[in-house]
Amino acid sequence: MRTHYILVTGANQGIGYGIVRRLCNEHPDWTIYGTSRSAANGEEAAKKLQSEGLKAEFLEADLTKPETFAAVKEKLTKDHGGLDILINNAGMAFKNASTDPYAVKAEVTLATNVFGTNMVCDTLFPILKDGARVVVLSSMRAPMSLHKVKKLNPERYASFIKNDPPLTRTEVLQAMTDFVSAVKAGDFAEKGWPDDEAYSVSKLGDTLLARAYQQEFNSVSERDIVVNAACPGYVMTSMSSHKGHLTIDEGADTPYYLAVLPPNTEIRGQHVSKRQIVKWE
Repeated sequence: MRTHYILVTGANQGIGYGIVRRLCNEHPDWTIYGTSRSAANGEEAAKKLQSEGLKAEFLEADLTKPETFAAVKEKLTKDHGGLDILINNAGMAFKNASTDPYAVKAEVTLATNVFGTNMVCDTLFPILKDGARVVVLSSMRAPMSLHKVKKLNPERYASFIKNDPPLTRTEVLQAMTDFVSAVKAGDFAEKGWPDDEAYSVSKLGDTLLARAYQQEFNSVSERDIVVNAACPGYVMTSMSSHKGHLTIDEGADTPYYLAVLPPNTEIRGQHVSKRQIVKWE
């Protein structure tokens, strides 16, 4: 079996680190990269893995700096001719105690979690190899946000759940842009968006993007490129203020499962939690 080339974003700590560690343990012959916004933090994570007899290389890259992922693309293309698995784990969330205005939360959160994730995919999709697997980290906050939209704006809800075809990438990004604009203008309630739900809406956007990406790859089905959104569960990480009930290794399970789906799998464009498809309605 040939080696695989893997990239996990936001991997120096938390769930991303757990995913890298799982991949290293299960596939020691694969070449695994993680990204970190800080070179020092990436180096520390690599040393920590090394102390367990595991090997991964960390690259400095930031979702808010497209040029850093352009450099990642150049390296992966030059050294390996492309990428077999892309796991979009990097993201952020304001703490529950944050007193920042909703407009700030919405703009900053979506800039990273939605538009940043899309930038990474836009940059790296051209170098995906046939049979590639793409995972977008989501959350059960996504279907919760979807249900709130159902009550507030049934027409928008109907567009979010349609399957034949699902919303395009452009339509998803426009909806997320509209959300940020409405929050900044202060008329989000009138326009059918939930209050103080920046993170939840960002994860809704990520799941919608995963559905849109899969639709794009369905047009070249012979390449067998699969995209899914993964809910890791409520994990004890710095993002959750260590309030979760799952370890990072437990949180890494569903993303790992989706990253190694076998050829011609039927699990495509889905929102998956505990290795089970979550009905999108």
